[in-house]
Amino acid sequence: MMSENARGFPLLQELPHPHTTTNPSVTLSDLTPGRYVDTVVRVVLIRSRESEDELGRRPYIFGIAEDSTFRAPFICYKPYQMFFKDSVFKFENAYVHEFEDHSLLLVLTEHSKIEYLPEESAEDYLWQPKIGSIRRPLGYCRVTLEGIISKVYGSSGLVKRCE
Repeated sequence: MMSENARGFPLLQELPHPHTTTNPSVTLSDLTPGRYVDTVVRVVLIRSRESEDELGRRPYIFGIAEDSTFRAPFICYKPYQMFFKDSVFKFENAYVHEFEDHSLLLVLTEHSKIEYLPEESAEDYLWQPKIGSIRRPLGYCRVTLEGIISKVYGSSGLVKRCE
């Protein structure tokens, strides 16, 4: 099992080295933990942070990425990388880390390539979640589902939790 820092992120020096072959290009809903992947996403949120370990203080970027199929947090250890909110990027050689709750994190290391795609429409990568399409925990991502309850089934457990 890979160890994590105080915030729960994987320690960079313990990630497996990426392969030199081409990675599969996948959507966020098809991410496989423990693999390096290529994916095209819309960046929804970006935050600059700093962490400290035995090597000293180092900056990193934390963000939320989404495509039309899912949403996942990412961490980038290339602090000089420029990200733009609501813009589309191609992540190459992104490592997929899985937490104990089975939520995922994309880790962009010094071996990752990040390409800004200004010609891509951010609207094409907008995730519009539906209850049945959320197949794994979202971890750091928060989702609000709005709608009208049209029917409550007696054996669903919903009634018991609402009493």
